[in-house]
Amino acid sequence: TGLVGISLAVRSLENHECDHCVVAAASIEPCQDGYYIAENAISSDGRTCAYDKNGTGFVPGSGAAAVVLKRYGDAVRDGDNILGVIKGIAVGNDGNRKIGFAAPSIQGEYEVISRVMKEAKFTPDDVTYIEGHGTATPLGDSVEISALKKVYGDKKNGSLLLGSVKSNIGHTDLVAG
Repeated sequence: TGLVGISLAVRSLENHECDHCVVAAASIEPCQDGYYIAENAISSDGRTCAYDKNGTGFVPGSGAAAVVLKRYGDAVRDGDNILGVIKGIAVGNDGNRKIGFAAPSIQGEYEVISRVMKEAKFTPDDVTYIEGHGTATPLGDSVEISALKKVYGDKKNGSLLLGSVKSNIGHTDLVAG
């Protein structure tokens, strides 16, 4: 997916294999005049209601994205317009531990989130917003929420906001990250 490309680019920058990377992904949904319904995955009502008890799945979407990545010090030195800073990144595949194709395992998600937090040197109290995957399915969303609860527990210093852009644009497949 696009996020795996981001991860590879970050590691290449850290290892000084390059000085900047362009990472891009595109996914075009060929059928724009309707879509098929797949129970427990594709929305039956044409809406993506991530983290909503009434969510019936996601709506497919089309999208494209590109980003230029540089080491932070180089970007500051060059006077670049910095829109964000990647503090930590991790890729996971929980293989046979996952519940099925539609949802990873709680433990697998927990491990990836924990690795990112450790690399970024963040504590749960440092994070106030998470852009989640948000499948809008009872299974996928509950696994994601359970993994987040395992990492963040009950935040002491404020709240943890959770959202998913999928509710606005649909699931853009490999561009979703």
